[in-house]
Amino acid sequence: MEQAFFFVISLKALFMRNTILLFSLIISILRAQNCCLDNTFASAGIATTSIGLYSDQIRALKVLSDGKILAAGIVSTTTGFYAGYVKYNTNGSLDNSFGSAGIVSNPTGLGTLLDMDVQSDGKIVSVGAETTSWYPHIKITRINANGAPDISFGSNGTVTTSVVDGEEIQSLCIQSDGKYLVAGHGVSGTSTVVVVARYNSNGSLDNTFGSMGTMTYQPGINESYATEIEELPGGSILVSGSASNGNNLDFCVFKISNTGVIDNSFGINGIATASLGAWADVCNSMVVLSDGKIILGGTAATNVNGDTDFGLIKFNANGTIDNIYGNNGKLMFNIGQWDGLYDLKLQSNGKVVAGGYACSQTNCSIALTRFNADGSLDQTTFGHHGIITTVVGSYAYGRALGIQSNGNILIGAEGTSASGPYDFTIARYGGITTGIEVLTDHIGVNLFPNPVKSTLHI
Repeated sequence: MEQAFFFVISLKALFMRNTILLFSLIISILRAQNCCLDNTFASAGIATTSIGLYSDQIRALKVLSDGKILAAGIVSTTTGFYAGYVKYNTNGSLDNSFGSAGIVSNPTGLGTLLDMDVQSDGKIVSVGAETTSWYPHIKITRINANGAPDISFGSNGTVTTSVVDGEEIQSLCIQSDGKYLVAGHGVSGTSTVVVVARYNSNGSLDNTFGSMGTMTYQPGINESYATEIEELPGGSILVSGSASNGNNLDFCVFKISNTGVIDNSFGINGIATASLGAWADVCNSMVVLSDGKIILGGTAATNVNGDTDFGLIKFNANGTIDNIYGNNGKLMFNIGQWDGLYDLKLQSNGKVVAGGYACSQTNCSIALTRFNADGSLDQTTFGHHGIITTVVGSYAYGRALGIQSNGNILIGAEGTSASGPYDFTIARYGGITTGIEVLTDHIGVNLFPNPVKSTLHI
């Protein structure tokens, strides 16, 4: 939170074309853990919303065309898990035109919500798993812009599909033609396989894709997971996630055609894999650059004790490692003892924001970093030497990022006190690309670009 005092810094003798400029800057000194929060948003930059009796966990975040914000995730009650949605105005207040006072809970019965997207007509599509049977299966839900179930979709707004013994969908992509691509994993006998399906906009399976609308794939050795799916220009499809190498999980990405056939020209026989840490690497997010190159982000376990770091790997468009990025195409970045990277977002300037959490022995905080196009940490214009951490209660886990049209960064999380349940939590950060960096290890201000060629200390 912002401290209740200010320092006034006078910049004197700033020579520009033999003219002395006298002016002053008022800089608020921020605590390191809550740098850069936009205090015009909600309460001191943070919005929290309680939905269910127990834990409410954000899993997806969308900035809408009118600037409003839609968060979605899992709501836990005494009877099980349900989908939950919260819509916020641009200032972080609840949008009372949506659902009941801005909140929609349990629109279509038992099931989890793990990803969400919004159609051009404002209807909201979400995916996860239905949990009414012994094995979970694919669940797709569509609700209207006002939060009511869209009864024109499937059965009263819901479609469920069984492909193998049990499935959980982690990612949704609404194609340019309005069809829905979904990806996740399923249990098939003793193996865990990637499951991909495509649906028409009315909820029926698209029989032109895979085998009657679905496909399964095993890129690893008996264990694979998909966490992101994206349509490429031209109609090809990328699926990213994690695949077992026989001992641990590695990051992986594979390419399929518009009809669901593995593209063997990509990587090695259609798949690209790479490892980061000494132990399991779990890929959670993917961004595709304008030149077709691919950045995967997730969590890399560095030792047998479970210590984890942010991890990123960059591939060329053909599936080979981009060795000019980071350290031979790879990055590992440590903030706390246990760090988890859950989402990546590409900014218009080519920089990549990574969001997740950083944990110590006693608490967990929202954590963000930003990387330049070459993979170096953006230490000059982002947060505190390239890092932002935000404390929300005792524990907070960042899950989903959003970038507003003015460059402000949103992160959706679940946050809690030591004795309370998790709530939907959204933090907004502003002014972190304006060229003013607040230093918290010593009191000073750097200006970027720097006309005085020095740091001014007080």
